[in-house]
This record gives sequence, structure tokens and C-alpha cells, in this order.
Amino acid sequence: MAGITEADVLQALRGVQDPELHRDFTELGMIQNVRIAD
Repeated sequence: MAGITEADVLQALRGVQDPELHRDFTELGMIQNVRIAD
């Protein structure tokens, strides 16, 4: 089974929206670093 990638995490975060701005966190530039650890 393949592990989770940075792209997988960013894709999932695209579904999380700021409640006031109604835009996703990745679009707003709020996600700067993604680190995946075992």
C-alpha cells in the first residue's frame, strides 16, 4: 500500500474552508509546510 503524499494532504485540505471568507485554506496561503511522519 502506498503512503500518504504531500499532494494527498493538500488535496484534502482544499475541502477545509475559512468560515468567514468562504475560501479554502490552501487558496488563502495558510498552509505553508506539510510534513508527513510515520
